[in-house]
Amino acid sequence: MRRLSATLTIAFFLAAGTAQAQSKESEVIAVCAAHRVPLEEMRKQNREQMRMQVAKGVLVGVLGGGLAGGLATQGQSDNTQETAIIAGAVIGAFAGGIDQYLAAKRQITQDNAELVRLIDSDAAGYANRLDSIMSSIRNTGDCRTEQIATWEQRLIATRTEFANRDAVRAAQLSAADDDKARKSIEKENKKAAKADKKFLDLMDKEESMIRAALADDKELYGDILKYFDTDIMAMVEAQARVEGTSAASLRGAAESYTVEVVPPAILAASASVGTSTSAFGSSTSAFGAPAAPPPAPKPDLSLIAAADPTDGSTPAWRAEIVRPADLSTGNGHQSALVAQRNAGAEAKAATQTTEARLKVALARGEMVPVTPPT
Repeated sequence: MRRLSATLTIAFFLAAGTAQAQSKESEVIAVCAAHRVPLEEMRKQNREQMRMQVAKGVLVGVLGGGLAGGLATQGQSDNTQETAIIAGAVIGAFAGGIDQYLAAKRQITQDNAELVRLIDSDAAGYANRLDSIMSSIRNTGDCRTEQIATWEQRLIATRTEFANRDAVRAAQLSAADDDKARKSIEKENKKAAKADKKFLDLMDKEESMIRAALADDKELYGDILKYFDTDIMAMVEAQARVEGTSAASLRGAAESYTVEVVPPAILAASASVGTSTSAFGSSTSAFGAPAAPPPAPKPDLSLIAAADPTDGSTPAWRAEIVRPADLSTGNGHQSALVAQRNAGAEAKAATQTTEARLKVALARGEMVPVTPPT
C-alpha cells in the first residue's frame, strides 16, 4: 500500500511540475505582468521617442505631445504648458538635446522667469512620475517573492517525496532475501531513477526560468531609471544656462541625499547556502543516477529559520531601505533628484530581495525531512 501511495503522490507532482516547467520563459515573466505594465509602457514610449529622434532629428515627448506639443501650446493654459515635457528620456540623450529643449520652451515664452518656471515644473513632473514608478517596482518585487514561495512549496514537497522513495528503495534492497530478488529490485530502481532524473531536469528548467524572470525585472528597472537619469540631469543643466548659475546650486542640499540599501541577511551568508544553481543538483541516489558532485556546504539552519520570523522582524531574505531624514526640497530639480535616488534604492532592494528569496527556497529544498520506512 505504501508503494502505491508513493506512486500516486509522485505522479501528481510529476504532472503538476511538468506542466509548469514546460511553460515558456515569457509566461513565467508574465506572472507579474499586471505590476510591470506601467514600467513596460514607459520603456516602450521612451524607446519610441528615441527612435523618432534618430529618424527625424527632433525631440518628441510623450504627454501633451512632448516637445512637439510644447510648440503647439502657445496661447493655451498654463497647465497644458507645464505638462509639455514630463516623461521624455530624450533631453539629455543626444548632443544638442538641451538646446532643442530650450528652443521649444522659448516658443512658449520669451520671458526668462516664466521659462525657469516651466523647466522647474517639468522637473517636478519627473519627480511625480518616479513616485509612481517606485510603487510599481515594489509591487513587482512582492509579486516575485510570492511566485517563488509557491514554487518553493512544490520544491519541498517533491524533494520530500523523492527522499522518502529513496529511503524505501534502500530498505527494500537491504531486506532482499537473495541475489535474484536484489537484482530484480535494482532493475526496478534503475528505471525509477531514470524517470526521476527526467523530472528533476524539468524542475531545474523551471528554476532557470524564474531566474530569467528576475533578470528581466532587473533589466526593466535599469532601463527606466537610465531614461530618467539623463533627463533629470539635462533639465537642471538647462535651467542653469538660463539663470547663469550652476546645476549644483540648483540641486542644493539634495546633492548629498543618499539612500542606503541594507542587503538581506541571506545574501551576506550566501557562502553557507551553497553556490549550486540547480534545485536538485546535489541529489544523490544509489540506484542508477549519475554520480553527483561534492555536496555544497549545508545552509545555515539558524538563518533559514529566521527567514520568516513570527515576531514581526525583517525576514532574512528581505533587503531594507534606510532613508535619511526628510529633506525639504526647494524646487522641482531637488524633488526629482530625491525621487531619482529613492527609485534607485527601490530597484536595488527589489532585486536583492527576490534573489535572496530564491536562495531561501533552494536551501529549504535541501533540508527536506525523511520519514523512515516501516
